[in-house]
Amino acid sequence: ESYTSFPSLQSPVTRATSRIISREMRHFPMINSSLLDNLTSLNFTTQRKTTTDHQKMDSSFFWKFRPYALTSSAGTNTNIYTSPSSRQKLLTHYEEDNQRAIREGVKILPSSKSSKLRTLQWNINNFCHNRHTHSTSDIIREGIIQTILDANADVLILNEYCSYVQDLKLLSFEKDIADLGYHVVECGTVDFPTALATRLEVKELREVRLSYDRSALVVQVRSNSGSRELVWVIGTHLNHFSGERRHNEMMVLMNKLKQTMGDDLGTNERIVLAGDLNQQRSHDYAQDGEWRKICSGMDFRHSCHDDGVANVLTDQGFTCAWDSTLPCYKSTLSRSILTNNDSAENNEGTTTIVTTNWETSHPPATHWSGTIVDYSYGCNVSPVAVSISPCGWSDHRMTVCDWTW
Repeated sequence: ESYTSFPSLQSPVTRATSRIISREMRHFPMINSSLLDNLTSLNFTTQRKTTTDHQKMDSSFFWKFRPYALTSSAGTNTNIYTSPSSRQKLLTHYEEDNQRAIREGVKILPSSKSSKLRTLQWNINNFCHNRHTHSTSDIIREGIIQTILDANADVLILNEYCSYVQDLKLLSFEKDIADLGYHVVECGTVDFPTALATRLEVKELREVRLSYDRSALVVQVRSNSGSRELVWVIGTHLNHFSGERRHNEMMVLMNKLKQTMGDDLGTNERIVLAGDLNQQRSHDYAQDGEWRKICSGMDFRHSCHDDGVANVLTDQGFTCAWDSTLPCYKSTLSRSILTNNDSAENNEGTTTIVTTNWETSHPPATHWSGTIVDYSYGCNVSPVAVSISPCGWSDHRMTVCDWTW
């Protein structure tokens, strides 16, 4: 039995009001005014935007700088990742990077014309600002809603959805996103829950318990593409302390999927897997300085450099969306999405390229530590566009991927 999807709204929706902002500024004085100005000036619609709507965008659309925490300027005498006050410094750098990116005009890319599915993954930190653990506010919820609406995704994967949030806050959030055309189809029943919401028709869903406090949501949706093909979307959040536990959790998930979909996932089903996987990967960073600095922090915390989760996924036929982006991506190529051209010419002929909203050699950070821990993987699907948002409503950044097959 399928679930009835909510229709998309036809008119723009702006929910953040000056009344809410002025009231909440008393409680959140550290939220930079540029973020609030950015929120109140937004005017959104749930209509799917494509490249033809955005041909006049300029180069300000893209990240052009690396995380400050990974630069040589951050801690000239000591490694910021091994400093006793590292958390406070890293949070400050994270907020400053967000503010700089917003000033420079960094935005989520519009959906590619060739996209058949757009997914959004975001650890929303229980609707808490990154310096206000276990506290909530209307302005955080409104900011998250506006950012979600701006991304205009088909499926939302929201990590840390409700651990410390009162039921009234959740009901208010779910009502607000329902007004935008989304319905929450499932929320995890563990201590670190993931919620999954969509505007698409749902054919099947289940929760897979990975460990005593972690789970994965598995949902099959019917895409909005012309032939309305079925695709599985999986949202999860792995353990944040133990690499061995993360590896075991992913093995449990893969075994459950094979029981349902067959032993050879790579030939049987279209799957998108996204979530906070809580582990950095070496090839997402410059090796000569960035990765060495991160590894020293791992050693300081007695954490592993590689938990093996990425290899588990690769062995089962998954490809990370970050790995599909061109190295040393150039602005002349990355702007192809703005001219309705989803391919570029290289020495080997015409090749479909993955468009990103960054022009740096490696992806921007998704976490307050200046590193990447949030990933989207595809099996029998291919990414066509990948974006990382600079909006600072959580201690993680939102990631958005367009997929085709």
